[in-house]
Amino acid sequence: MDWDKATALESVDGDQELLQELISLFIDTMESDISKTKNGKQTENNDEVASAAHSIKGSSVALGFEDVRGLAEKIERNAKEGNSVTLADDIKILEMLLLKIKEIN
Repeated sequence: MDWDKATALESVDGDQELLQELISLFIDTMESDISKTKNGKQTENNDEVASAAHSIKGSSVALGFEDVRGLAEKIERNAKEGNSVTLADDIKILEMLLLKIKEIN
């Protein structure tokens, strides 16, 4: 997983404890957002998928999770375009990235 820890630490002025708290919060939010993407996929609600992916994308930037940001951006774009061909696989990859983030924390 591509994690830019320096960027993450810079965003919290080097406060390691705060970074750990933010990562924990990110994990909770990401779990909820992944659930929303799955629900959106099942109900064919591309707006829900795009919105949840957008949330993941935004919060992953500040924490330096570049792989997550890139994949969330792809999911968001594909949902907006109505392209759901790779959506299920992309959500599974997002879940695997979440597991790796949990290992960091």
